[in-house]
Amino acid sequence: MSQPSIGQRIHTQLPPSSVEGAIQALENTALLSGSDVLSVSIMRNTIYAKLEEYCDVLSISPERVLQSLEDIRGHESPVQFYSEQRLPEICDAYTWPTAEEFRKCLSEGGSAPTYLCPNCNQESDHESKCTAQITDRHGVKKNCGWILNPTSDILRNSIKILIQAEFLNNLQIHHLFRPKGVALPQRVCFDEFGEDLEDDGC
Repeated sequence: MSQPSIGQRIHTQLPPSSVEGAIQALENTALLSGSDVLSVSIMRNTIYAKLEEYCDVLSISPERVLQSLEDIRGHESPVQFYSEQRLPEICDAYTWPTAEEFRKCLSEGGSAPTYLCPNCNQESDHESKCTAQITDRHGVKKNCGWILNPTSDILRNSIKILIQAEFLNNLQIHHLFRPKGVALPQRVCFDEFGEDLEDDGC
């Protein structure tokens, strides 16, 4: 078997504790496949940064994180996969262990949850498409209809949700309007102004 082929599934060839060895093998694979030194260096820095972030948020070992990422990567180029575009930021997401616990949190009040639309700041019955009635400048009532785009998750009244049991299977982050009256869990990181984001409630 050629060296690049071994590198495609490198975590199966190295001891679980050998994170540094696995990363070095990924670098070698990237170089052998034609990636330039700068791209490989950026990839290496991204891997270490994401391992630290994901370990902090998910409370699991770097070995397990890297192996899970390799399972997802499959035969994709290491340089393309281990990038900021491919691996989402999660330290600013609200985290629940399972989807069931998240749904339970939403229904704790005994009724269907309502959400605050980032566009009109009114209550919506839907988590990402506003169902609120608003009045336009002519005094005519109409549906807001604003739809949340994942790129707009920094807007007021929109949040990122991470399900721990699922994330390392699909790298999926859920974007939704802020649920009204729901106590949100702590987040790991700080916002861009250095303000603590923990204990953020509705």
